[in-house]
Amino acid sequence: MENDTQKNEEQLEMLLMTLEEVRHGICLFQSENQAKRVALIQKRFGKEKVITRNIAEEDEVVGMVSAQDFRRWASQSEANVVIVYNIQLLGIRFGDEAVIEKLNFMRDQILAIGKLFVFGVSHYFHLLLSRNARDLYSGILYQFAFQDADEISNGLRSYHMAAVSGDDTLAIERYREIKERIQNYNGKQDSSIDLSCMDIWNHVRHVLPYEEREFIKPLAEKTEQQYKEKEIGIKDVENIWILAGTWIGLEEFDRSVLWYERVRCLVKEKLGEEHLLYADTLVEYANYFQAVDDYMAGEKFYEQAIRIYGEKNMEYTAKGRAALIQQAAACQAQYKFAEALEIYSKLLNYQNETYGKYYYGNAELYNDIGTLYSMQGDLSKGLSHYKKALEILEITGKKSELLACIYKNICSVYLNGGSGKEAWKYSKMAKRVIEEIYDTI
Repeated sequence: MENDTQKNEEQLEMLLMTLEEVRHGICLFQSENQAKRVALIQKRFGKEKVITRNIAEEDEVVGMVSAQDFRRWASQSEANVVIVYNIQLLGIRFGDEAVIEKLNFMRDQILAIGKLFVFGVSHYFHLLLSRNARDLYSGILYQFAFQDADEISNGLRSYHMAAVSGDDTLAIERYREIKERIQNYNGKQDSSIDLSCMDIWNHVRHVLPYEEREFIKPLAEKTEQQYKEKEIGIKDVENIWILAGTWIGLEEFDRSVLWYERVRCLVKEKLGEEHLLYADTLVEYANYFQAVDDYMAGEKFYEQAIRIYGEKNMEYTAKGRAALIQQAAACQAQYKFAEALEIYSKLLNYQNETYGKYYYGNAELYNDIGTLYSMQGDLSKGLSHYKKALEILEITGKKSELLACIYKNICSVYLNGGSGKEAWKYSKMAKRVIEEIYDTI
């Protein structure tokens, strides 16, 4: 095993022992190069003793995998072991949520076939299974994880993946997976995967190496050219938002605003200014105004969008609440403290009544209110609200950038109040959280 690490060899040995001894059930292995692992299993265990199915070789027009597919694969020979790998590709084709739900539902049907199934998945898809396919995941007998050389070399593994906040962990793994798929295109066009990669990069670029921009920019340029050459319609709106958001992330704001304006005019013409999609369009467009610090223009867009949400009884949906928070932030940036406080307080009351006082989103609001008071020089009220936010995070046990932010804000309050010893204490706590999350300092 000259190219494999000792740990990989140990994992392979344990997997082979499992294949020899276990006759029935479901096992799983994680790898970014599953074909390599399957080839090694066939070589060491015996090619005639396993049935293999590579999802990458399945025709996409066949449709979503079914229990009948598993029975068909298992019946191909008398072999007791059935290896189904590159399962994560189903998520790319049909959507992660739909595939996870389907696999979870099929657990007992797969077990009833009476053979040993070994699932090969990417690290990202393993995380997804562990969180969202509880029935299936609880039925997995043994798991094995392989570290592939190519995933070490791409730079993303320098982050402490186990410590990054849960949503970021999944998103980074997803980004890595899609990036690898794009790199293996060999010149083939697939705009949907390019857009998925750009969308995820937009959400986690703050925890990815800066050099990833060099990979993303050509995708944005190619996507932009495709939309310049076609007549866009309503069905293209969300994809163009991704493109515009990517230009913001790349700090090419002039290229971004052209697309936001084009979509706004399209939706206005086709659906009118009272349609929910027009409200969504205004909220998306406001991202540009935030990026260029034009808070007054952004606030007007938020006001119009919130009015539409309110008229549709959707003011407190996820989109409505997000728009309210952004509107409050725009007010705060313009020193309209009373207006910002009114919005934050209204949201806090709603979330307390709907989700309870220890809802994670309340920590964000208490932190925002604390900052609002601190900006006005009321350090006592600022500190009080920061500590309320801290209490919620301590109860939920969630370590994230928000926790580090709150520690830094408390440090600032003590520093401005002349309590250097307390300020130093919270500064160290903030640094510790950042180290635990990113393992880079």
